[in-house]
Amino acid sequence: MTRRGFSLLEATVGLALFAVLSLLVFAMFTSGVRSTNLVYLRHTLQGDLSRSLGRLQVDARRASANLAVTSSRQIANLEGNLVHRDGLCLPDLKDWSAASSYDANARPLWDQYITYYPTTIAPGRLMRQLYRPAGAPYQAPMTGFGPAFLNDDPTANVGNLQTQVLAEDVEDFLVTTDLANQSLLVTILLRKRGGRAPGGSRIQDERLQTSTRIKMGN
Repeated sequence: MTRRGFSLLEATVGLALFAVLSLLVFAMFTSGVRSTNLVYLRHTLQGDLSRSLGRLQVDARRASANLAVTSSRQIANLEGNLVHRDGLCLPDLKDWSAASSYDANARPLWDQYITYYPTTIAPGRLMRQLYRPAGAPYQAPMTGFGPAFLNDDPTANVGNLQTQVLAEDVEDFLVTTDLANQSLLVTILLRKRGGRAPGGSRIQDERLQTSTRIKMGN
């Protein structure tokens, strides 16, 4: 009995089917990887936003609104649109549990300042820094709060003691004080480049934004 091999047509059809299946499998794998990356980016931004807002709320709620000061800054983002990179300075206490940190009326004797600001580089990093200039207890906002305290290189800032990076991908950070209501108005927008969208050629960024009012002390 003679065994017949594959004809040229059969071999060609088989190779074509294998190529189509390979392309489908590769497309599904690529789409899955991109979707997984976007989920990871979203999770990262959510963690950064939660950490930044939580830390800011703790510091702002126990600070005096009358001693808080902001520095308004705007830069052009990657698309050329203006975004905010504001600075915020709040009064604080080195030791909240010490009796010596309060006067006879239980009012804080402010002995340090905390600043928040995003760097102007892209993407911006949200910095939290601690200062203890001479003159404590303070009865006024930090003197000269501005560019000298808002450098892209945090080690270049005047007199900083401690530095913490709260977020790595800040697109917009807008802060205003509302003295009439003793509160702070904060908008934070995080943006991270996410590569190409699944199934398409469009570059997809992951964005996460919150706007909140934080009640402050007197």
